Amino acid sequence: MKKYSWAGMAAVLLSVALTGGCAPAAGETPEKDKVSLYDRGLRIIEQMDTMAECEEYWNMMTSSEEMGAVIREIGAQDYSSPRAVYQIKQSKESMDLLINYLGGESSYNELPQELRTELERRLTSSIASRFSAMAGVEALGAASVISLSDHFIDSSLTENLTYFYIYDSGYWGAVTFLPYEEGIVHASGLMIKSDGFGGADEEELFREFMENGGLTEGDFSRIYP
Repeated sequence: MKKYSWAGMAAVLLSVALTGGCAPAAGETPEKDKVSLYDRGLRIIEQMDTMAECEEYWNMMTSSEEMGAVIREIGAQDYSSPRAVYQIKQSKESMDLLINYLGGESSYNELPQELRTELERRLTSSIASRFSAMAGVEALGAASVISLSDHFIDSSLTENLTYFYIYDSGYWGAVTFLPYEEGIVHASGLMIKSDGFGGADEEELFREFMENGGLTEGDFSRIYP
């Protein structure tokens, strides 16, 4: 299986800014009315699918025929029922390893606390981009055209997480959840062209990612089914 320089790719992708989404409703959602992260992520993926299906929309975002072909492929698939869902939760150990690679622990320790927290959020957000970039720049660019973000209130989430929704259609969905103050959660979605992975199944791919991307065994788990 082809080897990738995960940490090097992360350094390039860290410049991608977190985009804004819908404003959160005021106050905490009653427990009985809370929507699970799984369902929120699935909703974001289905919204990205709707964007991909609307050629009038994405034609205003790109004139690239190659990127357009990828977006049409994304929009032609059904994302209502994933075959499996995996979670990546970057541990302190793996975060420290990646930070050391990018700039060294001493540089990180000199940052104000709020910038350390922001750096960790961006490192988590780069996980989905690193996977998407495996299929090439055009695939990543096409995914960026229909990427989507949202905000909601969920004070129970205290750690940065990425969910990978696995389909047999040739495309996966990835949704990253980042907690902020006052229970606000930023969710961002990205589509991933999975046939660029050289035929590896997802568990083999995630192990490869852990070995080459600064992640540890405890960072990766299957949450569905």
